[in-house]
Amino acid sequence: AYALKIYDQKVKKCGNSTVIATYFKTDDGLFARHIVKQVNGYKAIETYTEVENKTDKPVTLQRVSSFTLNSLTPFSVENDMQNLVLHRLRSNWSAEGRKESLPLKNFDFEDSWSCLGIRVERFGALGSMPARGFVPFVALEDKTAGVTWAVQQDAVSSWQIEALHRYGSVNLSGGLADKLYGHWTKNLAAGEKFVTPSAYVSVVKGDLTKACATLTKYHETLYKLPKSEENLPVIYNEYLYSWGRPTMENIRPQLKKAKEFGAEYFVIDAGWFSEVNDGNLGDWNVIKSKFPNGLSEFASEVKSAGMQKGGVWYEFESVTSNSEIFARRGDLLLEEDGLLITRNGRAFFDFRKAEVTDYLTEKVINALNENGLKYIKIDYNENVGYGVDGDESPAEGLRKHMLGVKAFMEKLRDGVPGLVMESCSSGGMRHSVFFDTVGSMVSFSDAHENADGAVVAMDLQRIMQPRVMQIWASVLPAHGEDEVYFTMVKAMLGRICISGKIAELSSEITKIVKD
Repeated sequence: AYALKIYDQKVKKCGNSTVIATYFKTDDGLFARHIVKQVNGYKAIETYTEVENKTDKPVTLQRVSSFTLNSLTPFSVENDMQNLVLHRLRSNWSAEGRKESLPLKNFDFEDSWSCLGIRVERFGALGSMPARGFVPFVALEDKTAGVTWAVQQDAVSSWQIEALHRYGSVNLSGGLADKLYGHWTKNLAAGEKFVTPSAYVSVVKGDLTKACATLTKYHETLYKLPKSEENLPVIYNEYLYSWGRPTMENIRPQLKKAKEFGAEYFVIDAGWFSEVNDGNLGDWNVIKSKFPNGLSEFASEVKSAGMQKGGVWYEFESVTSNSEIFARRGDLLLEEDGLLITRNGRAFFDFRKAEVTDYLTEKVINALNENGLKYIKIDYNENVGYGVDGDESPAEGLRKHMLGVKAFMEKLRDGVPGLVMESCSSGGMRHSVFFDTVGSMVSFSDAHENADGAVVAMDLQRIMQPRVMQIWASVLPAHGEDEVYFTMVKAMLGRICISGKIAELSSEITKIVKD
């Protein structure tokens, strides 16, 4: 990296954006371009890096950062490590986005006698769940100066962030997980170019909350929302009613009540394609004993009930061993070290293969269009792991696979007119910029019926706008008035997703929900 020297810089106006490109090169012909983009009216920037091999021989990359912030903080000659605070967001199942704020002295970020010592705090996530363990986010707050820097990384696969102390200053850097942390190398042939994922950066005079607000505001430049989303309609999802055993017969009573409560979207969750709620992933054939006339009848009855859209649950990246496609086309599944990758009975489609996206185009995109379904909940419940076979390094194989997933999600969003797309990953194990903005909403958490969901929802407002955060409001006949008030107000921290046995509620509870 130190061999790269700046040789040019250009500023370009592109519509309502300004782009600054800084050009670097080494003496032996490796070129890099650092991009900074700002959209008018927004107080955050997008940054990424391009590397191009202009030598006459292959070059192996072991790390390329998406962002680096150097020489923090500039407001003091000597940093006070007690008043410089590193903020990061831990994320675990049903406990997503939990803030951890520690003074830099906790990481031993203090000058050695010669200032030559290097201290590094590295964290990240490995695999296909980029918010499993940590959210791809970091912030540094100078409490003395009252200034905060904050960064969100656009991660769909393994990522890392480093805080580093050297020569009396603090640096923040991040991007794809490198060779040391994530087993990543990338071979660049002569003339080949590599582009990193983006990072979104802001600095504010103020605290963490203000810095996060500037980042989530920038998400507006990334949304592609259908017209039906303008008024933030209420959703009814039947999962906390049937718990993975929906049938046309048992959801009919819920349809009428959902409309009475003001829901405009009605969603069938897991179980429409199998006898049990997570069996037969991969085939995506409706079970006739549950839906004798197929999903088109369901979509029609949603319309007849006066609601805008009917939708269904998919976990289309995964394949279970009891599915027909698993037995018939094992060559379409991911492997590592020559062995099939399996996680709790799930294997994974290889999205680097055109046959996979062709198959899922038929089973997902075409099926939604043919049945008149305009809502999809996309779930993802197991992690591929640190890497897969088929490329120069396991992590590079994973990166290319996840780029294929990303491209298919964009194809899906654009391939069904007016589609409302909800991303889910065991709740919030994929809370990163892409998954939080590619569709209309994300499932905030699997904190379905417990009061903790309110805390999770408030924590997650640091990394996403409330308009895309879908929050469960489970209403059961056994609930008292206080419980119903609480769950409904909790859901108002984002998008209301009503669930539960709503057709069995008393008139008193029904009135509370309607009000």
